[in-house]
Amino acid sequence: MMNVKIKQLLAVCALSFCMNAVAAAENACLAVVEVPDTAPEVRAELWGDRLANGYADNLLLLFRNKDGMIKAAYNPTVKGGYNCLLDMVSVGSEGNQLLLSAAQGNWQRPTEYRIIDFKDYKDIREVFTAADNYGVVQEAVMQKDRLTVTMSDGSSSSMQVDAGLLEQIPAERRQAHTEKITSLAAVDVDNDGRQEVLTVQKISADKNVLADIGAVWKLDADGAWNSSGFTILVAGDTAKENTINDGREGEGYTVLPRKIVAPGGEATYPVVAYKDDVLLQNKVNKVLQEENEAYLQKFISGEADSAFNVLRADKDLLSIQLISGKKSFVHHHVNLDPQTGNFIRLEDILRTDDPDLLPLLNLLNTNDKIEFTEGLPTEWYLADRRLCLVVNVCGQDEVSCYAIGNLHKFLRDKKWLD
Repeated sequence: MMNVKIKQLLAVCALSFCMNAVAAAENACLAVVEVPDTAPEVRAELWGDRLANGYADNLLLLFRNKDGMIKAAYNPTVKGGYNCLLDMVSVGSEGNQLLLSAAQGNWQRPTEYRIIDFKDYKDIREVFTAADNYGVVQEAVMQKDRLTVTMSDGSSSSMQVDAGLLEQIPAERRQAHTEKITSLAAVDVDNDGRQEVLTVQKISADKNVLADIGAVWKLDADGAWNSSGFTILVAGDTAKENTINDGREGEGYTVLPRKIVAPGGEATYPVVAYKDDVLLQNKVNKVLQEENEAYLQKFISGEADSAFNVLRADKDLLSIQLISGKKSFVHHHVNLDPQTGNFIRLEDILRTDDPDLLPLLNLLNTNDKIEFTEGLPTEWYLADRRLCLVVNVCGQDEVSCYAIGNLHKFLRDKKWLD
């Protein structure tokens, strides 16, 4: 009888603790994702106590049915972070798992990742753990102008550091430092129906990136990770004004880079974290994923690398340039209204039906490889008070840019002049 009372008391205490945790976490819903193949429908929600600087503390995962009833709650081992996101992945032998990311600073700092198996709500557990976030580099040593990297399987590689990059690092600070994972992507590389985990971690010296280390992780039947496909991508001396693959702070949202490094190339693509709108966050990320899908497949097949460039990120326009190629490159421009997630077309900005527009564009055009005779191109971007039209000519993207002030007569809204 006493054992029954003790069990009842423990159950009441556990319920009380759970409800208190839920109440404390209700100040900010950080991310929501639908759980597929569940009856009734279930969604996973990530809650946290978000501070004024954007850091979310005391992270809590809730699983709710469509009526809002909580089926389970789980505190991940990462306590908090910035720009927290959820995604659904399929890396195990059955069912789906949750991928949780919590940045530990701005987009240049490492991000904590957890992959959470929730097939049994009574035994929710992490299959990609805090320890796994330390990656696959066992040791990195820098001697003079050479970097030697030893992997978790004992293999070692030595490579020369870029001379221009080396000049930026004082001699007394040339100690190699291995960071935790900065990026993680789940991709079905071998087409077996289950996703592999592709990670990237940085080796740096005095805050200068020396190399990116890529690895492929595969979960075996016993629930253990096997890592292989180690790739070392040595960094070059990049101009400071180069913004390719950089994150960006928008107004109420942040663009974050996700990177894959594999033998033969690299692919970097954007994801977006919103401050106060998880549904809009999902909508925008779905659009970006769909727009980038063809480029990612070309990377996986070894046809091309991919990258991105944030051209504009404010309350009126989120403009991202997706780039794909090896020796020559094609550019695809995703122009979104960041307040709705809807596409912004060129005809939303200009009165494209005005008969005077094309003659003026041809008159002001300084690129003799382009002539607008049959209408306007579908590829364009608006940045730095310039409207740039992009046309592919014989496999090469050509650009013609115009000061937006010169087109004021055709603007549908004068806000584009700012």
